[in-house]
Amino acid sequence: MSEQSSAKMVQKKHDRVEVGKVKSFKIGLTDFIIICRIKKLNKKFLIKKGGCEMSGENVRITFDSYMYDTDEHIQVSATGVHYIKDGMHYVMYTEQVEGGQSVRNILKFDGEALEVSKIGTTRTNMYYKPGHKHTDVYRTPLGEYDMCIDTEKYILVVSEQRYKLVTEYKLELGGVHVSKCKVEISIE
Repeated sequence: MSEQSSAKMVQKKHDRVEVGKVKSFKIGLTDFIIICRIKKLNKKFLIKKGGCEMSGENVRITFDSYMYDTDEHIQVSATGVHYIKDGMHYVMYTEQVEGGQSVRNILKFDGEALEVSKIGTTRTNMYYKPGHKHTDVYRTPLGEYDMCIDTEKYILVVSEQRYKLVTEYKLELGGVHVSKCKVEISIE
């Protein structure tokens, strides 16, 4: 089923759902992301996927990125959906980039590691686990770059209704050291 026809199918099902009420139906991951983008789901909701029930809630995600070698600091905020499945946390959100384009992002994390997947005009998969070197291709409209992330530190702090993830790593692009970096992610 194409993403466009999936969107229509989910939109029709969503039209029957009143905000604040719970509705269960089978969907795929693409449909789940589309539901998140509809932005009419303001309360907790329940989704049945492959026999597993997932309870999701809207969250605010804030990223603070530091590149120590260039003294660059970037802060980005977004809204998304958080749920837990089989002990893993998932946060899905859409990021607006230059030119009106969008990138879908999925954060997957637990106490051991963080994985960030980007799908859209920018495509990549980043994995942060201390002592682990992760390589992938970072695809952008301007070109593709071989990327290496050498994670030195990863911390997950959980408090009531809030998660804070901190990772420090060395970043290489095209085999060249770019910077030592730190990313702090707050999910509320």
